[in-house]
Amino acid sequence: MLKSDGTVYACGSNGVGELGDGTTTQRNVPVEVLKGDYPGTTYLGDDPGNKIIAIAEGNTYSIALAQDGTVYAWGSNRYGQLGNDSTADSHIPVKVLEGAYSGTTYLGDNSSNKIISIACGYYHSIALAQDGTVYAWGYNYFGQLRNNSTTESEIPVATQVSGGALPVEISSLTILVNGSNVNLKWQTSTEVNNYGFEVQRTIKNSKLKIQSFEKIGFVKGSGNSNSPKNYSFKDDNPPSGTVEYRLKQVDNNGNFKYSQIVTVNSLPTKFELLQNYPNPFNPTTTIQYAIPKAEHVTLKVYDELGKEVAALVNENKDAGQYNVQLAADKYQLSSGVYFYRITAGSFSEVKKLMFLK
Repeated sequence: MLKSDGTVYACGSNGVGELGDGTTTQRNVPVEVLKGDYPGTTYLGDDPGNKIIAIAEGNTYSIALAQDGTVYAWGSNRYGQLGNDSTADSHIPVKVLEGAYSGTTYLGDNSSNKIISIACGYYHSIALAQDGTVYAWGYNYFGQLRNNSTTESEIPVATQVSGGALPVEISSLTILVNGSNVNLKWQTSTEVNNYGFEVQRTIKNSKLKIQSFEKIGFVKGSGNSNSPKNYSFKDDNPPSGTVEYRLKQVDNNGNFKYSQIVTVNSLPTKFELLQNYPNPFNPTTTIQYAIPKAEHVTLKVYDELGKEVAALVNENKDAGQYNVQLAADKYQLSSGVYFYRITAGSFSEVKKLMFLK
């Protein structure tokens, strides 16, 4: 947590030094993050002339942005997500090296092109410079660094996204039918330079193989954000038949990328739990289900011994089709077979999935 005076506190698990207090001792109350490489007195952000102005949290690691534009990181470093040209965990903040950034030694040390925003994925980090360039480092198995590679990087690289789009991570996209209306809801986990979302729609035709999407609306983005943001759009006049929707995410420079496509027919006519995709998966997979009427829904994941390992849904839901993301890192899953079960009113169904590290 970031205090108004610029200092940083943390609590909870500390197995790899993610609290930044110089230990690996779990803390049940907040402790102050030590300064490490930060040029303060004792604690990170304790220099009133160079406060910490932003923090972001990944999976068992964190990064912080100082007022002077430099970036610090601590905790797990298995994939180089601390950006210090190492894979050794750090129990105190270390300074992120410059890598592809046009500085002297460290990321953000060029006073004419400071780092102005930061964000974290599960095992990769992102920073936005004043000139609009986005830098990323850490895990890259699925191309998270957007540098036309799948090789991990222990120092910042400049992103090179196809189409020029900048990092906006859409963590969920849900479509609901409410009477004659179709409601789209989505959430972003991080945003960098996000102008907004163009909502597009097309009618699915099995005879006509070419998809022809049209713009039906626009939702303004949050610009730069390190925390989850929720968005929604209502299609008041959807055409009959099977309709497909997608989002066109546009950055402030006009670059863009598309979301996944979601499909709706009408109100579901039956309860249904679909097979997760991809399966096997690493590190995330999507589970889709449909309910024909409002019900209290639970969706839980169990290991082979029947022990509950994840509760994905436990709330009242309107009739509609839903997509839920299961992230292995979030629930600390080990490689193996798992079972996911939905209960909605008197309906219950179980399916099997597999996680491979």
